[in-house]
Amino acid sequence: MQKISGKRMLAFGLLAMLVVVNWFVWTSVFSTMASHSLRVSIFSVGEGRAVLVQSPTGTNVLIDAGPDRTILRALSQRLGPLNRNLSLVIQTTPSDSALGGMPPVFNRYSPMVFMTSGARNNTLVSRLVAHAEGADTHLAHITARRGMRIHIGGGAVIEVLYSNKNNTLSHSKNATMVLRLAYGKTSFLFPSDVSSAVQRMLTTSVAPQLLSSNVLLVGHYGAPDSVDAGFLRKVHPSVAVISVGKNIYGYPATTTLAQLATSGVKVVSTSVRGAITFSSDGMRVQNSFEK
Repeated sequence: MQKISGKRMLAFGLLAMLVVVNWFVWTSVFSTMASHSLRVSIFSVGEGRAVLVQSPTGTNVLIDAGPDRTILRALSQRLGPLNRNLSLVIQTTPSDSALGGMPPVFNRYSPMVFMTSGARNNTLVSRLVAHAEGADTHLAHITARRGMRIHIGGGAVIEVLYSNKNNTLSHSKNATMVLRLAYGKTSFLFPSDVSSAVQRMLTTSVAPQLLSSNVLLVGHYGAPDSVDAGFLRKVHPSVAVISVGKNIYGYPATTTLAQLATSGVKVVSTSVRGAITFSSDGMRVQNSFEK
């Protein structure tokens, strides 16, 4: 049997390494290429919320980051292991369940713009986010304002329907923002964790065509009163997604599930389905759980 020389073994090793590196590079490249469709991925991050929006032109937008480092694995699986491109990161609420993953995101990725409602609190997580934000000298910080429209490419637009930085309200979860993502004739509504009182206010202060959406991301893990009945009628979604993990409260609440079912809305949960992905060609929305 012929012996393999040390030099030849080294050459084989280098070749194998190049093949692996090449695979990682092309995986990252192909994952960022424009697909001419809008993709919305609602990640399974436990007791929290994180959404990745990928525009038809390849712009990546992260809305919230879940409670911990789980978001990093989710982003790596969707974007590829070498892709560090996040054009915009949005923090809809100062709640730790949407904020806890922000420091790891800032450490690994290089977002260009960070948008918040302007609300601040003194929790450790908030201080860590502020530190991570301040450490990035190239990061632009903007405060959301109602009526603000952000064009993310290919005709996809994120509009701020509500934003309030006041966290001294009787319901501190109202210190947040409500976003609507529109592409062609399709749309997604992200009301964060706003109270039913704010939802009722939106039904009278926002034009009906700006509330109507194909997909609704239910707030606060589907807790009781997380969806106002009048608000649900105005939104009239085909699908409602509940981002939830194991919790001591038994969420999603049976009353919320019953309310959604009575309205004829298909309900899916990240605790059952895992990450849920929607794609839109501007005319219709397809999903990953019915394929």
